[in-house]
Amino acid sequence: MDEATLVDLIKGTLEDWRKFFEDPLKYARLIKQVVCGFDPEARVILFGSAAKGLLKPSSDIDVLVVTSLAEDLHSRVKLRIKVKEALGHVTPIELHVVTPREFQEWYSRFLDVYVEV
Repeated sequence: MDEATLVDLIKGTLEDWRKFFEDPLKYARLIKQVVCGFDPEARVILFGSAAKGLLKPSSDIDVLVVTSLAEDLHSRVKLRIKVKEALGHVTPIELHVVTPREFQEWYSRFLDVYVEV
């Protein structure tokens, strides 16, 4: 049996990730669906190069979840795990889970282009 090289593994990963790059909003909506199962008031925001339409193979896809559940570390981690289970554990999604306060004090300062789902 042939062994896969590192290059083969990277190529395979990039091919698996193609679907995320072709429609990042679709996956942001899936994240919203998962998150709203725990907090119907949560906000999900696509930002960064995906929101700007500037994705390239080396990009990640930034998705911000703003929820009061993030106040509790256990709930924050649980939410991240549930999203990973829905999307797959190895994806180009960079998931940011923050409280409304963290959003106001940090993220709202630099989000110039974004899409709220």
